[in-house]
Amino acid sequence: MTKSILILGSFSKGALELQYEKNFTLLNWAVKSIDIQLPVNYKKDRNGLTKLIHCVNPSIYYNNINRSILIESALLKPLVILVFKGMELFPETLLELRKHCKLLCNYNPDHPFKFYSKGAGNINVVNSIKHFDLHFSYSENICKQLIKDYQVNSYCIPFGYDETIKPIKSKSSHLLEQVLFIGAWDKDRELKIKNLNEFNLQVFGSNIWNKKLRRLKNISYHNEPLYAQDYANACLSASGILNFLRPQNIIEQSHNMRTFEVPGYNGLLISERTEEQLDFFEEDKEAIYFDSIEELKDKLQFYKVHEGLVSKIKANGNDRSIKSGYGYQNRTKLMNSYINKYLE
Repeated sequence: MTKSILILGSFSKGALELQYEKNFTLLNWAVKSIDIQLPVNYKKDRNGLTKLIHCVNPSIYYNNINRSILIESALLKPLVILVFKGMELFPETLLELRKHCKLLCNYNPDHPFKFYSKGAGNINVVNSIKHFDLHFSYSENICKQLIKDYQVNSYCIPFGYDETIKPIKSKSSHLLEQVLFIGAWDKDRELKIKNLNEFNLQVFGSNIWNKKLRRLKNISYHNEPLYAQDYANACLSASGILNFLRPQNIIEQSHNMRTFEVPGYNGLLISERTEEQLDFFEEDKEAIYFDSIEELKDKLQFYKVHEGLVSKIKANGNDRSIKSGYGYQNRTKLMNSYINKYLE
């Protein structure tokens, strides 16, 4: 008998939801996906006024998507509903969704009740915690907090990488044997990168980086989207990929998506040091870690003249990724096992 799952979240390029959508299908689930973020963004991003209204009273932009989700779920009556984060969904909507499925689950790629940055969460996320049957988080520490503070069922499913993508060596000069940073801008990351001006870094991300870095002679900005195959090719081709964690990851001593993607795609992970990452990849054997810009500079200088070690660490990190099952196929199988346990 085919089992049905309704996945609610964001399905833009690089979104985590896409991995679970694909891999639940491979596990013979009948998957229906609805983007709950795109309709809201379309309305709020029309002009400056709509953005201001969203800042003051975002709920008015959520009404339509909540109504349509309730109609769709009543028609589908899926066995499982899986919500990613859920900023756009009212707690009252979740109470109604429970009537249309056997199991209501949440995967939050951020902290569910401590918000360290804009867009990380809202009151809907906090007030909805108690309404889910199952919670999934990338962080073991967050799971422990959910169990302790909210007495809910919570399980850790770390981030991963798409093992179906096979990286190909690039011939682009700005990728080949260069140190790259690929990611969104924030003030903290900007300051760290500016302190590395001597290392000829290549930065990929939104256009705001161009404005922030234009006066730096040795740091180059590339307005090229790097997703899927392009991202994997960059990891393989570069001498290393910098990973500046968000404040929440440092506080939690956790990890982010790049933690697994870079080694998974045969790249050299150069990341701020945390307890979880040290468990996933052994320091100086499978990945490189640092606690300060000074330590990072020393390591960049060292590995710049030890290319053989770089190649070895890349190979070790990729081997660890494969042997430890860090890909999203296994992550989805793990989630599937928890779901099946509560469906029995």
